Amino acid sequence: MKKTLFACLLFAVSILQVTAQINLAQGLVSYHPFTGNANDAGPNAIHGNVSNATLTSDRNGNANSAYYFNGNAFIDLPYNNAYSFSPQGTFSISVWVLPDQNNTWPAQAVVVKAPLHTDFNMSAWNYGTYIFSYKAMSGYAYNHILNGSTTFVQNLCWYNITSTYDNGKWHLYVNGRLEDQNLSQTNFILQDGFSRIFFGKKGESNGDWYQGKMDEVRIYNRVLNQQEIDSLAHTAAGTKTVNDLSLCEGESVQLSASGANSYSWSPATGLSNSSVANPVASPTATTRYFVTGADAAGCTSTDNLLITVNPTPVVSVSNDSLVCENSIVPLNATGGIQYSWLPSAGLSNSNIANPVATAVATTKYVVTVTNNNGCTAKDSVVLSVRKSPVFDISPAADACIKKSAQLTASGGDIYLWTPGTSLNNPALFNPIASPVVTTIYSVTITDTICRVTNTLSTQVKIWPAPGISIQKTGDVDCSNGSSQLTAAGGITYSWQADPTLSNPDIANPVASPTATTTYFVNVTDQHGCTNSDSVIVYVTTDNRSGYYIPTAFTPNNDGVNDCYGIRYWGSVNEIDFSIYNRWGQRVFHAKRADACWDGKLNGIAQDAAVYVYVIKAKTNCGDVFRKGTMVMIR
Repeated sequence: MKKTLFACLLFAVSILQVTAQINLAQGLVSYHPFTGNANDAGPNAIHGNVSNATLTSDRNGNANSAYYFNGNAFIDLPYNNAYSFSPQGTFSISVWVLPDQNNTWPAQAVVVKAPLHTDFNMSAWNYGTYIFSYKAMSGYAYNHILNGSTTFVQNLCWYNITSTYDNGKWHLYVNGRLEDQNLSQTNFILQDGFSRIFFGKKGESNGDWYQGKMDEVRIYNRVLNQQEIDSLAHTAAGTKTVNDLSLCEGESVQLSASGANSYSWSPATGLSNSSVANPVASPTATTRYFVTGADAAGCTSTDNLLITVNPTPVVSVSNDSLVCENSIVPLNATGGIQYSWLPSAGLSNSNIANPVATAVATTKYVVTVTNNNGCTAKDSVVLSVRKSPVFDISPAADACIKKSAQLTASGGDIYLWTPGTSLNNPALFNPIASPVVTTIYSVTITDTICRVTNTLSTQVKIWPAPGISIQKTGDVDCSNGSSQLTAAGGITYSWQADPTLSNPDIANPVASPTATTTYFVNVTDQHGCTNSDSVIVYVTTDNRSGYYIPTAFTPNNDGVNDCYGIRYWGSVNEIDFSIYNRWGQRVFHAKRADACWDGKLNGIAQDAAVYVYVIKAKTNCGDVFRKGTMVMIR
């Protein structure tokens, strides 16, 4: 067997390798290496008969190691049942070609089995390999064909064409790469039991002449696998190793190609860059990557590798759980054959699927699970450690009669209060207590995680509502315009807002109603308890007076008769009160019944003299008009 290094391009893909065995002798029907002749180097000695084809250099530059076909040359093989394949059978054909340029006829038969027909256009070839418009073609007859996609560079580059057949399923490869297929299961080959195989023309018929070089024709009675097709496309050595590899889901690997000037990888899916020699591959599923390299002359060749993506383990772990301090907790993980837990502290064994953990503090345990493919996945279990419980209850509380207090307990997850009759819910940790008398409440607290129970007690003291007393100085009549109210029994007082009260936030405001009015007061004692009461101030027309007007006043700041005004006029609804000096100048004017003159005009004390007053008023007891004189004495 001759040495067949690919002359146009030799490149290798180097990666993490998985070795596969290739046996190119298995199922070999006919092998024509063209080493000085067209003899069959296979087991059946089906030697070729050469007609007009001439020996030439092969793709590696070796003299007399390939045949040149001038467009009127062929090599025929004697009929042999070994290559008369049935429609339900299997076979493969591999051949190297370097087509001449400018062949005007588009169809060129390379390896074809076809019966004789006077019109070669009507001859339905049994099966074979063609070049059509400088692209590979395979199949049977003219209407059941497979077409390649690579356009051959004429008179310059060698190409390997491999076609396979399996009970109606056709595949066509160029330089090891699948370019077309037909899986219809209906397009069977023709089997006539007599027609021969021809290299360079359309079988027994004259036509579809091939023009160019041909080398290394192989015919098998089985379907070649991808690794064997790769081997034939790149070297004629009997057995070689291929650079397939395995990854785990989510992993990446850097590929590497050499021996060419430019590169193109496909499919591009999962590659960092499909146009460099060394892309990073991150496939999500098992993928065969093809790399096509081109040399300076434009000749191309293709290699490929299969990246098997193995699944990561489907990890299942025990649930996160709340546990009591220092308790013993079994952990569990499934989904693999090896297990590694971290942190290992507190575990009985960190390298088994089901270690036992001693819960000292809250810990997240992460388990790395490895399956039989060597792939790993992680999951975690959180043990939340509950410290030994500390039970507590709210301190004693005060409450006013008919009011409530909130109780609070803590430290457990089950609570039961007694007595429960005055509670809104005795099973809450914070019930509302509404006792009518001072009551001691007890709560039984249980921590179900740590299985601890204790009973604590607290008191709610009930204070009575404050006793209230209210007094008034009298009612409002024609002589008295106000009444002082006085409340007792608390420490703070709040009278219902009323514009006739002098101050609603004191115990003893002055009430000046113009109509009979009920005054309400809320009293709060030192315990925060409240009570309310009311008093009525009546407004009447009793106690009519002469609407007394003073005759003199002494504004000397001694606190006696320092201000001149009206008194004992009862409830005054409207008033217009003016004072004039002896020259008729108004020195005082007011619209309020409680207003008085201090003997000054614009802040300047006036002389002691006789002054005239004029008063117009509307009271509950009628309209009043008074005019007269009075004396300022200093």
